[in-house]
Amino acid sequence: MRRVFALRPHVVLVAAAILFCLSLLLAGEWIVRAAGPDRLRLSPARSPIVHSSLYGWQLRRNWTHRDAQGRMVSTNAARRRALPQRAPGSDAPRLALLGDSVAFGAGVDDVETFANLLSREGWAVANFAVPGWGIDQSLLRYEHEARGWRPTVVVLNVCLANDLADSMLANYLYDPAWPKPYFTLEHGRLRQHGDHLVRSKGRRTWLWLWENVHLLSLLAPAAPYERPDDAGWMGRRRVAVRDDAAAAGLAVRVVQRLQDSVRRDGSTLLVVLHPDRAAFEERSKPSAVLQDLLGAAGVPTLDLGARYREEGWTFPALMLDGLGHLSPRGHAVAAELIQQAALSDERIVRPGLASVD
Repeated sequence: MRRVFALRPHVVLVAAAILFCLSLLLAGEWIVRAAGPDRLRLSPARSPIVHSSLYGWQLRRNWTHRDAQGRMVSTNAARRRALPQRAPGSDAPRLALLGDSVAFGAGVDDVETFANLLSREGWAVANFAVPGWGIDQSLLRYEHEARGWRPTVVVLNVCLANDLADSMLANYLYDPAWPKPYFTLEHGRLRQHGDHLVRSKGRRTWLWLWENVHLLSLLAPAAPYERPDDAGWMGRRRVAVRDDAAAAGLAVRVVQRLQDSVRRDGSTLLVVLHPDRAAFEERSKPSAVLQDLLGAAGVPTLDLGARYREEGWTFPALMLDGLGHLSPRGHAVAAELIQQAALSDERIVRPGLASVD
């Protein structure tokens, strides 16, 4: 007993030292967050993107940011782009949006996205799109999350600038340091690959700290940042899509698996093709091959590039950049065209009208 009591002062001192260090760290974290130094503007702790062992990366929960132009970009507790529009009644048809930064609405305010504009038309909308995602990641999010939301219509938004390349890659097109799940065709069947996403507990703990502790980001060396217009990603895209038919064929098989899942759930799938400049000007061979294969597979498809041209729109009038990110006007036009295509299915009751038994 004497030895136990003799150790108590040491235990108290150790505990006091640990608490003091933790207090210093918490105080430092609070000061860094309050000061908001410009060096942390692009830090992992302020990013809307965090790692995921299932998808590679995903949106941060309840993230809010107002940029220099006053545009609000926010996410909700379900890791989806927030919709300021008040949700319609329980009888409203439910529209689930899958896709990447185009469907997410990169570059525009929460209220300007076509997801939010569709919710104004009486749809119950859930935007499951995540910047940088490929068709494969969208498929997995439908199977793991979106199907549980019980959508009436599932809209897969395909960005013709890079989605074919994404399907062929095991890493993020713009930053290979981020692994992603992918599929291959083996003996005519899709095989999912995701073992390279599994990390040890120690690695997961470090990633969580790196993505949430501002003080750590301040003390660590600044991470290199590759802009989407840098040359590196374009070379990776060329290599990934060197065989147009193989890349498009794999993408269509992934879409068909999604279509089969959606049908089994009693829903309808609509694939919306968002053009980059080359596709809009009808000089993208991979995009043309993809459209032909989707048509041959009987997948309902809305070619927005063709519809824009039919209505007399020019590419600069609707886009923010050459990749095809939509401007506020582009989102408004896309919302109208997507609604028209979604309502072409006779099983869907027009938003705003009561359902009929």
